[in-house]
Amino acid sequence: MSIKKKITLILASSTILSLILILFFAYSILGQTKKNISDLISIKKETIIINNKKGEISENKNDCVLRESDLSKSQNVFASLDVPVRLIEFFENEASMANLFINISPISSKEIDDDLWEFVSFRLSLFGSYIDFMKFFEKLEASEFLVEIQDISIKRLTETEVNEYSGTSLNDVRANISLRVFAK
Repeated sequence: MSIKKKITLILASSTILSLILILFFAYSILGQTKKNISDLISIKKETIIINNKKGEISENKNDCVLRESDLSKSQNVFASLDVPVRLIEFFENEASMANLFINISPISSKEIDDDLWEFVSFRLSLFGSYIDFMKFFEKLEASEFLVEIQDISIKRLTETEVNEYSGTSLNDVRANISLRVFAK
């Protein structure tokens, strides 16, 4: 063999060997890069999941704060079982604002075994115009208390009642309402 052929053969062999080594290292680097990219993608997914959970936790905290304020408001829904002063003041204030005379009397109520709530019962006697009575009734209906109307009757005032309650006329009404207000 001539020197030229030997040099060409050595160059070709070293080039092929170099290419094989380069391809081997490139494959190793690409494999490692592919593994690193998949690790990075899984870390990104975990970060997104954690951020979503963090957002849910902050939403839950906000919900808890709202529910706490709702819970404190809901405590006002129930009248006091022992001393329902706030309820009686509500009746008196609303009747006064509606230009009605009011008589409030507690009534004993029969406990119902399957009733889940405790309650206080009252009979309200209201004297005044029918329109004023309807205003009072709407305020009662929209009040913060849980009120259940048991009985209601409306009659025109008698002459005796007109004389008893100054400022009323024979065109006015007397409304008797039996109700119960749920208590705690």
